[in-house]
Amino acid sequence: MTDYRTPGGHIDERTFVVRGTAPSANPSPRQWRWRKLDTGRERRASLSLVVRVVDAFTGRPPQWPLDVSVDGIDVTPVSGRRGHYLFLDVDLPSSPITVGVTGGPWYDDTSEQVEWVTTDSPTPPVINPRQRPVVLEMMPSTTYPFPAATTLVRGTVRDERGGADRAVPDAAVAVDGVDRRARTTDIGEFVLFFQPSPEGTVSVVREGGEWVTKVGNQDPTLVATDGSTTVESTVRVETGRTTRTVLTFVDPP
Repeated sequence: MTDYRTPGGHIDERTFVVRGTAPSANPSPRQWRWRKLDTGRERRASLSLVVRVVDAFTGRPPQWPLDVSVDGIDVTPVSGRRGHYLFLDVDLPSSPITVGVTGGPWYDDTSEQVEWVTTDSPTPPVINPRQRPVVLEMMPSTTYPFPAATTLVRGTVRDERGGADRAVPDAAVAVDGVDRRARTTDIGEFVLFFQPSPEGTVSVVREGGEWVTKVGNQDPTLVATDGSTTVESTVRVETGRTTRTVLTFVDPP
């Protein structure tokens, strides 16, 4: 199947068929013929925004459709193959716009602000072609079905400040030096996966008779924040296994 950005390309989906060509005089936005299969009705539509959703672990589209939205717009996009979501005939709000995806049971929710530019004609405004499609990576949640022998860090973020001892929900957890992030659940749990990277930032080495995963040739450093305070912890990560850890907010000395 050709890419939807190619003139004459198409995206087929079980509920919708979207076909179109880019007018040679003005290729943006493109005019699409939209046919809803259960009714057989067709109409012309302008492509205002394309969002592509990617599973951060596999690099492929999620196995089922997710809820994709734009703040300030009460419109459900047309979902197609390869994780693409098309917003048709949408009058975009003022720039920047915030695109969000509800992750469902396998992914953390995510959102991103996107800048867009307008054209004098036609309307509605269109995304700058250099920024199309908007690509959002979905980070696996704690319930994601990782294959056996995946290198994982599973942990909990806790708060012991002021004599408390509680889990911290919705804390952001990241790995220093690499684009790997997660959010904690209602009971403070998170999961992070590690895969060797082509550029060598994440690598696997033999150390002390064991295979371990390094980030920048060092043991990974996890950084958790609750929005106002940050805590760090360096963790020895055994390759092909699950390492467990706890990050704890404590009172300053």
